[in-house]
Amino acid sequence: MRYEISQYDNGKDHIQYTLSDNNRLLSYEVALISIKEHPFFGIGSGDVRPEMIRLYGQEFPTIPESGALRLPHIQFLSSAMAIGIPLSLLTLFGMLISPMLNREKHKLYMGLLSLLLFLSFMIDAMLEVQFGILVLVFFALLMQKFMNKPVSNIQNKNND
Repeated sequence: MRYEISQYDNGKDHIQYTLSDNNRLLSYEVALISIKEHPFFGIGSGDVRPEMIRLYGQEFPTIPESGALRLPHIQFLSSAMAIGIPLSLLTLFGMLISPMLNREKHKLYMGLLSLLLFLSFMIDAMLEVQFGILVLVFFALLMQKFMNKPVSNIQNKNND
């Protein structure tokens, strides 16, 4: 990690994309440029990948097109780039907060689900890939299954 930090601070652009964390940081920079240019309505989800390639070429001309990341590696940035800041905040935080408002008895489970989603949104653009959608839907449906069972039935099964 120290090596990657030193390369980010002192390295040349043409080797930044070969390092994992550094390329993520470059994708954040590129996404923030796009968000500053289109803060309210974004650029549309179909234009995120071409915009990333264009901005990589503009901001980091020594990085080959094959080295440019097609998506920012944070879901919040990816969403803000696609649909704008207001709608992305409403959508993503709605996904994180609304499960906890659903049922009184199962707030712990829904809080854990929201925490899991928040952490995964900070690590990767989870909603932009099929596996991320699978994980999200799996845990949401699992929690929904637990929430629909009466608490007494769950306790009776544990006592048996």
